[in-house]
Amino acid sequence: MAQSAPTQPSGSRYCIIAFLNKVPSLTLDEFRDYYENKHIPLVRQHLKAAGAPLPLVYVRRYLDPKNPVVPSGQGVGFDCVTELQFASKEDFEKYWVAPLMVGEGGKIMGEDEARFMVREKTLAYVFEMQQTQAEGQYHWVSEFAPPSFQKGLSYCVGWLTAIAWQVYLAGACFIVGSLVQGLIALNNPNYVYHRWHGTLLTVAVVALSAVYNVVLAKRLPILGQLLLVCQVVGLFATVIPLWVKGPKGQASQVLFQVEDNGGWGNKGLSAMIGLAPIVGVLNGYDCIAHMSEEINDASRVLPIAMIFSVSLNIVLFLIMGITLIFCLGDLDSVINTNTGQPFIQIYYNATQSHSGTSVMVGVSVILIVFCGVNEVATSSRQIW
Repeated sequence: MAQSAPTQPSGSRYCIIAFLNKVPSLTLDEFRDYYENKHIPLVRQHLKAAGAPLPLVYVRRYLDPKNPVVPSGQGVGFDCVTELQFASKEDFEKYWVAPLMVGEGGKIMGEDEARFMVREKTLAYVFEMQQTQAEGQYHWVSEFAPPSFQKGLSYCVGWLTAIAWQVYLAGACFIVGSLVQGLIALNNPNYVYHRWHGTLLTVAVVALSAVYNVVLAKRLPILGQLLLVCQVVGLFATVIPLWVKGPKGQASQVLFQVEDNGGWGNKGLSAMIGLAPIVGVLNGYDCIAHMSEEINDASRVLPIAMIFSVSLNIVLFLIMGITLIFCLGDLDSVINTNTGQPFIQIYYNATQSHSGTSVMVGVSVILIVFCGVNEVATSSRQIW
């Protein structure tokens, strides 16, 4: 069997010809998995389980700057083409890939047969390139939408995402201002709420976020690592006291009893409306896409970071959510708290300590402040 060529081509060009027994229904994403050599282990496992331990193909395309890709396949080089067999993950319908002679003659001979492979690999490369654009969603829409809809859809998506990120930033900073006011009210019963207090605190957090991005932008990666540790440690520093010292609700009451405290007249409607505010909890995972131009190996790092971020936060979100609903305690005191923040009252009811509650809330304040820092970094690049 022919051995794979070195990963870095030395100028030799190969062309492949696909001998199709039956053209598999291979999507662009699946093809890109093969292209990135990430799906090979999974397919190998399926083949072994099916009793057909066939060798797999890994064909990686490189572009010769002097000979750009054209629809006919001219100028496409392959640095690792061997006479191997691979299958699609749906039904393992197989086709063979064979290297032809080096040079123009081989490429012309294999042009028609390799057209399918060239087209799909070119699209995979385009998809890979679009992941490294800081513009994000509207750029992807512009690239992949039907031509007749490209301008309209990308225009709408562009404005929606730009406005959303600005509002998201303002919302995070406003939450910090509200939490600080809640802590002041907790520790000073004579404190009187004024809206302009929250506005000034919001402006201060926005200013801090902007200054950090101007002066300490190079420290953003270190900041992210520290905040990840702070998020995980802070969660357990909050959850453990609530379970140890807080009141415990019965599962039947917590999970199955629905109340219409908002006066909507329908418990089902009330429950659905209650879910609306937490819909956006896991938003913002696309922020790294807008930072992609500053990331090494973005096409590999971006998907990994997004999946890891969402997966981790889903787990932490469930832990915190289950803890809060089971340790809710007296509902009336939570709703009518003078802090303006029900979860602050939940913490205080559990700990009966102003200092302990302040520390627990302070963890959230720190995390959301630097969430604002990250959002400035993202939204500034996205709107630019």
